Amino acid sequence: MKKVFIIGLVLNVLALQAQDYERLNERSPMGTARYVGMAGAMTAVGADPSAAADNPAGLGFYRHSELLFSIGGAFDRTCQEGLTISGRKNKAIVPQASIVFAFGERFTDYGAISNAVMFSYRRTHDFSRRVHLVGIESPSLGHLLNEEGVNLGISYPTYPLNTGYDQLVFESGAAHEYAFSWGMNIAHRWYVGAGLHIQSYTLTSEGDYYELFEKVNTAGANEDIQNVTSFTLTGVGCNAAFGVIYRPSRWARVGLSLHTPSLGSVTTYTSGTFSSLTDTLRYCYARDMRETYSDFHMPLRLSVGAAFTMGHYGIASVQYDYQHMFYSDDTHAFRSGFEITPVEGLYMNVGYAWETTFKHQTRALNLAPGFYRRDAYSSHWLSAHCASAGIGYRGKQFIVQAAYQYRWQSYNYHVHPDAYSQRVHADTHRFVITIGWHRAIL
Repeated sequence: MKKVFIIGLVLNVLALQAQDYERLNERSPMGTARYVGMAGAMTAVGADPSAAADNPAGLGFYRHSELLFSIGGAFDRTCQEGLTISGRKNKAIVPQASIVFAFGERFTDYGAISNAVMFSYRRTHDFSRRVHLVGIESPSLGHLLNEEGVNLGISYPTYPLNTGYDQLVFESGAAHEYAFSWGMNIAHRWYVGAGLHIQSYTLTSEGDYYELFEKVNTAGANEDIQNVTSFTLTGVGCNAAFGVIYRPSRWARVGLSLHTPSLGSVTTYTSGTFSSLTDTLRYCYARDMRETYSDFHMPLRLSVGAAFTMGHYGIASVQYDYQHMFYSDDTHAFRSGFEITPVEGLYMNVGYAWETTFKHQTRALNLAPGFYRRDAYSSHWLSAHCASAGIGYRGKQFIVQAAYQYRWQSYNYHVHPDAYSQRVHADTHRFVITIGWHRAIL
């Protein structure tokens, strides 16, 4: 047995780290049950804390102070090429909590009529997943290392295609957002608002990659390669949000919101081992590494939407979202929601959203924003479809809502940069219940 120590092993030399930015930029339509039921199409609707986190101008519609709290849970399933490989049942979570103070109403149709401020928490994305991929005749990770000048002492001067590989990855963590927002009602026609958002991120990944070759060593065993890695990321960020809603008539609204890029700091911790079974067993060890990056930032987000009311009987909403990514392809989304109120206080809603990148390319593979990772795998989000439905009741003092959401996502997955991509699908069934209390304007 021979030990070979490689400073920074393996995968410091691989420019895969933009995948971390890409994953941190993922967002799910999570929040109140009403927001989930409308598929997040509420930029021009307002009067909901999750909608106000997207567009703070929506706070101008509040006529009551309000306290809301949501609980939820989800079941996820991951598929490879149409075959179910693994499933994961998430624990119960708190997707949203908020308190809104509405005050200063003037009984007039002119000037500044009322204001509202909000303190809120929202879970914007859940990173938990379990991915198990298998493949045959793929370019070898060892071949990639040889190209990078890393000599492992393995008997192959150059690596052929492996006869098969197996990768198992466990990921966990979430993105959280804390917001302080303000909104104003001007003449029941213009609604303006601004907010300050603080984000926190936690992401942990444990990976085990194994590949096999046809060659048999002197002990009669097939030669193989194994890469075992661990990665942890924590970070914080801060950005501002601005919004406006205009009511050209009693039945129509147009909304616009802008979220500035976030500025923040991210700390990563990596460790890993690489081993190969050839004529002799050789073992490579990567020392642990902790790095902090103070130039981390999230994307610029822009949303435009329109809503059409039908008196007190319902509302229909459409919305377009654009997200400018700094280290991967830009994304955009189309959302629609419809809500009816068959009797006073009772409402039912449905929603649909389609999210996708502008280009179905793995641009992140060619970018290196600064994370020094030792794991080789990467996943690149392509598109997502989301369908939802909800029901709620708003009484004189109490509020109760419930919603169900089905989300289907598509990824391109690479077990390492030179490997052939695999198409991975993940579907999520999510349930949310929101309860709350409200009172007349202060």
